[in-house]
Amino acid sequence: APDGGAGCGVTGARCCAGNACAGGGCCVGGQCVGTGEVCPGPGGTCQNGSCGNCGAVGQMCCGGNTCTAAGSGCQGGQCVACGAPGQGCCANAGCSQGAACAGGICVACGGLGSACCPNHACTDPSTVCAGGGGGTCAHCGGPGEPCCANDQCGGGGCCVGGRCIASGQSCGANFGTCGNGVCPNCGAAGQACCSGTCTAASAICAGGPGGGICVACGMPGQPCCNGACSSGCCSGGFQAVCVAVGAPCGRNGGTCMNNRQCGGGCGVAGQACCPGGACFGGGCCDGNQCVADGSRCANGQACANGQCAMVGGCGGAGQQCCQNRTCNMGFRCGGNDTCQPCGGDGQRCCDGGLCNGGCCVPSGNNGDTCVAQGMSCFNFGPMVTCGMGGSCGGCGAAGQKCCGFGGMGSSFCTGSDVSCQNGQCGACGQKGQPCCANEYCAAGTCAGGQCQ
Repeated sequence: APDGGAGCGVTGARCCAGNACAGGGCCVGGQCVGTGEVCPGPGGTCQNGSCGNCGAVGQMCCGGNTCTAAGSGCQGGQCVACGAPGQGCCANAGCSQGAACAGGICVACGGLGSACCPNHACTDPSTVCAGGGGGTCAHCGGPGEPCCANDQCGGGGCCVGGRCIASGQSCGANFGTCGNGVCPNCGAAGQACCSGTCTAASAICAGGPGGGICVACGMPGQPCCNGACSSGCCSGGFQAVCVAVGAPCGRNGGTCMNNRQCGGGCGVAGQACCPGGACFGGGCCDGNQCVADGSRCANGQACANGQCAMVGGCGGAGQQCCQNRTCNMGFRCGGNDTCQPCGGDGQRCCDGGLCNGGCCVPSGNNGDTCVAQGMSCFNFGPMVTCGMGGSCGGCGAAGQKCCGFGGMGSSFCTGSDVSCQNGQCGACGQKGQPCCANEYCAAGTCAGGQCQ
């Protein structure tokens, strides 16, 4: 089955990594077209990844130098194999599972000492993604080493402040002595966080006095546990809240299904637009209905990368910003009024403080930068790591206290779609809510500090 995360690979949904679509479907404009259906734009009938006379390995490239078959990329006008280790990267730096794009070539990833796989993932359970940029998989779990996934340490050690402490050693402060993976005075639900982490299963560090309180996670209505839920789906976009099966999902709409994934509801061509005017696969929100990338909008213009505009218009990578300094999803209006990538580790935060699972932190000169989970939030002061929901050591995420340091001018939040309101990070950007930073509103316009 195609790999690439929840909601990809089926007809009408976005393509998975490496142009992959299930059942021999075709990846056209980032969206899967089913076998036997007509490919929008290239024309022809989709069959085994080919749109008639173009798009499959060995065939000529389709319009716009694109290929439509899984594991194919355009090179010199011909579709060639891509995505496997040693081959060129597919579109959008895509590689097959177990490989990552580095310098245009797919390299093996996820093992000890290797580059991290996409989304800062490692395949060896004794490793964790560490370091800047895309990161490197480093050994974890031993005394003094980073904690492994879910704040786990080997040999009965305890995870305190993102680092493992050996069993029998002090957990620091007044947390007691580590034993069998537990610090007696911190880390369990209802107790103080152990310097920003929780040692008990199904508990995460949330805002509260003294650097945070461990709260239960993983069940409907509770925060997600490191991006997962024991029951239901991890939803709400970057706010990371569990919803029950059958309940509406968050930022991208849809419904929580039995496979613990959110799907359907909005965002696919012919369906209503998701909140904020979002459509999958580069589609356009036209009159609150999604139009597929490459199809025609109601005004007769082409839908291209999320914008109804003349081909070569605005909003895409390197293009001029559209009206009101807006860009397509995944880009932000920057210098010279051009759209630049945002949301990745080390990149500018997208509008609303959106980062791809990380934290949006100030970077001086009124700028901001995305920091990946597990990485240090700030390059000064005590070591504070980015956690779930955009939390930096118990501050900055929805419902937590605002972060702030002397000399920075004001308090701030590091999660997405939240702003500092009376010392607490609250929701922003929707109609009736306060405007987010830089007077951004995902819905409506900012007037007098409120989205209307």
